Amino acid sequence: MARRVLNLPEWGRHVTEAMRQRFRASPDPQQEKLLAELETCLPNVRPGPDCLGFAVPLRLRTGAGDLRLPHPDHVRHLDGRVFGGATR
Repeated sequence: MARRVLNLPEWGRHVTEAMRQRFRASPDPQQEKLLAELETCLPNVRPGPDCLGFAVPLRLRTGAGDLRLPHPDHVRHLDGRVFGGATR
């Protein structure tokens, strides 16, 4: 699947950072070892323009074309409901 993820460095780092935060609260040496191995597969990157703070959309190449999950329109709607702003 990795070859189909168009933004693997950014998305992968977002996933591994979420794992790292979970391990700070609940350490698990076996899973931390797995995390260290996963991180060797990803380049160091700074969050890109797709980073929403709480999520990095997955950009996936499919046979039907490229997808962005979640879709930007859905995120705007979610932001308004979660943070009390106006929805469009």
